[in-house]
Amino acid sequence: MVRPHSLTVHRLARHALNSKKVAWGPPRPKELRESPNAANLIPTFLHGKGITFADRVSKDYGNRTKRAFFPNVLYHHLYSRVLDISVCCRVSAAMLREVDQRGGIDEYLLTVSDEKIGDDEIAVMLREKVRKAYHERKDEIKRDEEVLLGRMYGPDFIK
Repeated sequence: MVRPHSLTVHRLARHALNSKKVAWGPPRPKELRESPNAANLIPTFLHGKGITFADRVSKDYGNRTKRAFFPNVLYHHLYSRVLDISVCCRVSAAMLREVDQRGGIDEYLLTVSDEKIGDDEIAVMLREKVRKAYHERKDEIKRDEEVLLGRMYGPDFIK
């Protein structure tokens, strides 16, 4: 039998999932605590993660109660080489692993699917800015990468 408090947890988690304000997560950085509206301007990249629900089963009698699993969300400053700025983002641990795997926030934003970005307007706007700046500076970026690779591995590596 489901206890009444488990329904409250279920309702609160659904409300947090549907509302624009984050009711869970880490404390905000100091510069964002000073202005109350600044939290709405932070891009949120959860890489498709969200609140999931399951039953907690007791060991003794098998009683089931609802519980919510929240994604591992943290604030992180990520540097965009294309825009030449550091962006404070609310990110999940899965997104940080993907950024590491793809080689940076710019590559992540250029290659990830729309479903993984989500419906955060600020994140979509940042993605479009990176995409536009990348296409404007494509030749310059490619030349810089070749220079760096040539320094690291020698001029034979580039050919």
